[in-house]
Amino acid sequence: MAGNSQKPASNHQPNPHNSFDDNQQKIKTYKKKVARSFILAFTTLIAIIAICIAWFVANNRVSGTNSSVSAQSSIPFELASMGVRQEAEEKALSGSLSAGTSEQYEKYIDAETGTEVPLTAMFYIGTNSLAWHLNGQETLAPGASGDLVFYLIPKVDGLKTADVILDLAGYAKTDGSSNAEQIKDTQLQSLIKGHILIFKNLDDEKGYSNWIGKYNKSEYTFSNSFTVKAPEKSGFQKGVPYKVTLHWIWPRYFRNYIYNLRSTEEDLFAGTLEGNETYQAINNFVNAQASVSMDNYNYLFAKDNNFKIDGSIGVNMSDAVLDSCSKYYNKADEYIGKTAEYVYVQIVVR
Repeated sequence: MAGNSQKPASNHQPNPHNSFDDNQQKIKTYKKKVARSFILAFTTLIAIIAICIAWFVANNRVSGTNSSVSAQSSIPFELASMGVRQEAEEKALSGSLSAGTSEQYEKYIDAETGTEVPLTAMFYIGTNSLAWHLNGQETLAPGASGDLVFYLIPKVDGLKTADVILDLAGYAKTDGSSNAEQIKDTQLQSLIKGHILIFKNLDDEKGYSNWIGKYNKSEYTFSNSFTVKAPEKSGFQKGVPYKVTLHWIWPRYFRNYIYNLRSTEEDLFAGTLEGNETYQAINNFVNAQASVSMDNYNYLFAKDNNFKIDGSIGVNMSDAVLDSCSKYYNKADEYIGKTAEYVYVQIVVR
């Protein structure tokens, strides 16, 4: 039988020392949850960045036999998207990208599950310099997230895989220029790649998973890539769109890379972290950035002469380590916001 959960009233005054201790604990807990030293001081700067998306696809597929290599004559894939063209892309590039050929399809196949989905819709199709159509107009800022959806349309029979490479780059309009150009700033381009993360999966149980980011610690290089495998044993069906969905996020706080309170604190992860391969990959990446001494090859932190992160980064890190990481992560956000006007996502399929 359950007892009464209400506590009896007390006539005693609260102990001021206990109250102080309680407040200290609340402050400590708050720091763990928020840990952002600049508290959105520069959000308005970063909010001007628009995600303007272009893509490209290789015109042939290379096959090899022993030492000989030849290019197949047929284009292996066309790319397609649905929805609206990004206004910022048209404005920044004066509509120089192709809208693609409009064509109506009656179905598509989910590339992840192999499920055939009936759908009567207009697709924008092509093989090079295509503007990416999305569900709505997208903008980027810390805390923003969304989906990148595209379709692979096989042009030949028997293809079993498609290798996908994504690249993110910061652009801005220079004085007297009508179109945006890629900014020649290695530090900026590196930070954009590390602050905008792309995953193959997202659910309530684990949060984000299957990160497509790949960091080479010995060479200080970072790339986004993955392979789409045909859901059918015989390979992709020629002429049928295969839907590929990716999930992107720009974490609002540094803590979002580390903890697992996705539902309340916007963290990347949910549930247990033990055995989570994506968490381990992200954590390895983050710790590697803390030891990189060259600004142009740091994908997470914008440092100064006093830069120092003394200790490992993880769920049990000290408040001092968390504060230092948050400080330099925020400086990086600020640097991106002050330097870039647009972020372009380029996709290559081969």
